[in-house]
Amino acid sequence: MTPQADPSWVVLKFGGTSVSSRANWLNIVAIVRDRMAHGQRVLLVHSAVSGITDRLDKLLAAAVAGAFDEALLSIEMRHRQLVQELAIAWSAELERQFAELRAIAGTLTRV
Repeated sequence: MTPQADPSWVVLKFGGTSVSSRANWLNIVAIVRDRMAHGQRVLLVHSAVSGITDRLDKLLAAAVAGAFDEALLSIEMRHRQLVQELAIAWSAELERQFAELRAIAGTLTRV
């Protein structure tokens, strides 16, 4: 199929297991490239890595109970593991996001 003169948009959303490993991200890349090769403009959206939503629930409960460090560390370590597997750098933006999450959890300990 030849690319369209005015490409249509397609939204591709992935989450959970589909964003939890390098192999799965390579599959996402292949899907995006295929859609683009067929003339579509791709908007890629992804939600939480598998297990993270449950860990966020545990973080909330732990923060309200006043001791969230272990729960937060579990979330951070899972993301660090994925960053390492993807062979990308742990960025200042990721540090900022985790600092913000820590600050939010800290405010919950005072509720």
